[in-house]
Amino acid sequence: MGFFGNKKTGGDEPRVHLTDPAMLRRKGTLGRARILEIESKPSVGGSMADPAYHCMLTLEVLPDGGEPYRAKVQQRMVRSILGQLTGEDVVAPAWIDPKNPDKVAVDVAVDPITKGR
Repeated sequence: MGFFGNKKTGGDEPRVHLTDPAMLRRKGTLGRARILEIESKPSVGGSMADPAYHCMLTLEVLPDGGEPYRAKVQQRMVRSILGQLTGEDVVAPAWIDPKNPDKVAVDVAVDPITKGR
């Protein structure tokens, strides 16, 4: 079992893949995602001033014109972005894979993040 739990499929927990915002920017559709939970640990990359983290995010995905649903995704992000995603009722822009809606990537460079209701 790793930091984020067992990576093997089986049981009720689906396998969670590392998402790549750049890849989903090319082929995905833009929606929004409410950040429900974030687990993070230090990762390689980033800079001394803004180090990278490997994150497990539980999201309520809010696709344009579709029904909201939950998804768990893994994503690497720098500390400054991670800081923007914490707090009460944070909604961030997210790319959604049209062929596999469980593949979602939060991308704060696209639109502003909203906080609070």
